[in-house]
Amino acid sequence: MTYKAVGIILLLLVLIFTPGCQTNRIEELEQELVERSEDLCAAEQELKTCNISLEESQEKEHAVRGQVEGLESQIAGLENELAKIPKNPSYDELMKFVEDYKTSDEVGWGHSSYLQDFLRNAARNGIKGYPITVWIKAQKSWFFAGFLTTDKGWIYILPEEEGGEEVKLEINKKFNEQNGTPSLKYDDTILKVVIFN
Repeated sequence: MTYKAVGIILLLLVLIFTPGCQTNRIEELEQELVERSEDLCAAEQELKTCNISLEESQEKEHAVRGQVEGLESQIAGLENELAKIPKNPSYDELMKFVEDYKTSDEVGWGHSSYLQDFLRNAARNGIKGYPITVWIKAQKSWFFAGFLTTDKGWIYILPEEEGGEEVKLEINKKFNEQNGTPSLKYDDTILKVVIFN
């Protein structure tokens, strides 16, 4: 061994066993350990806060989803109810119904029975209709079904056993002349048209 190597070893031994050198290094390491422990505690606290916030957010999200599902269910129920309420039809919707209409088995004989059945079936098909009474000069009244269409205004139908016939009901004009039907033995001039709501 050379003197140089022996000197380095002695220097190292002195430094290792010198109380001041070890104390400084230990203090530095302890200080660093304290700082890292504080950093770790702060990070753990932040993580807990994040977890609490995440859990709270998930709980809130779950609650809101439940509310949304409940509201969607209520809306669907309201839409179903709304779909059942008869509405004013378009002219084409009305004419399709008239074309497909057949008198129900429970209908009695007579024009007013046909009218009641016709309007009841229209409502079942979502079509809003109105009973119409027409007074003519011969002191008679006739019954029709009236429909306020969304595109052509009022349309009047004479219900029949199967289907019905669209008619015109203009006041102070003869029914047969307006509708191209054979002349009657009495005066069929329309005096009044009453729509029952």
